[in-house]
Amino acid sequence: MGEDPGLEGREDDGGTAIASPQYGVRVQDARDVTAIGAYLHGLTAGVFRAGTNTRIKLLGCTAVAGNNYTEDRVQN
Repeated sequence: MGEDPGLEGREDDGGTAIASPQYGVRVQDARDVTAIGAYLHGLTAGVFRAGTNTRIKLLGCTAVAGNNYTEDRVQN
């Protein structure tokens, strides 16, 4: 399977390929967001919330920050 061509150029690491994504999920100015049973892994944070969000439900989710090396991850 190849990459989805619709995602080309959407890296949040500035194209450096050091580590991406920066966040497992980013929610900004949303009305309703629900995630159930998700593993949210990002370099900086598993979840990033910004702006005015009305309802965010993260049910049974694991949010992890860190690189791909297990010993460097921080779970919240």
